[in-house]
Amino acid sequence: MARIRVIRAWSWSLWIFCLGANSLWAADTEQGKILHDKACITCHASLMKGHPSLIYTREDRRIQSLAALRKRVQRCSVAAGVDWSQEALEDVIAYLNQSYYHFR
Repeated sequence: MARIRVIRAWSWSLWIFCLGANSLWAADTEQGKILHDKACITCHASLMKGHPSLIYTREDRRIQSLAALRKRVQRCSVAAGVDWSQEALEDVIAYLNQSYYHFR
């Protein structure tokens, strides 16, 4: 009986870990696009001479991992003066990853 409890506890712990580790699975990419377009396009257009998506598609792009993308979105949200929740940040990250980066 004790062994079954240990197995159940381990299974629940693993399930909870996987749920948290894969937060992009639960993210709303449509909402991420809306937030991104509202807060990011103007700055990116000024940086990329009127072509905001070039910041993501240029050959020398700086973001090379999901962790780097997450850090950049967090920094840019501060620079843009938006007060996004963690859920909103994850939505934007998921949108950018789905649309441009395709990190796993």
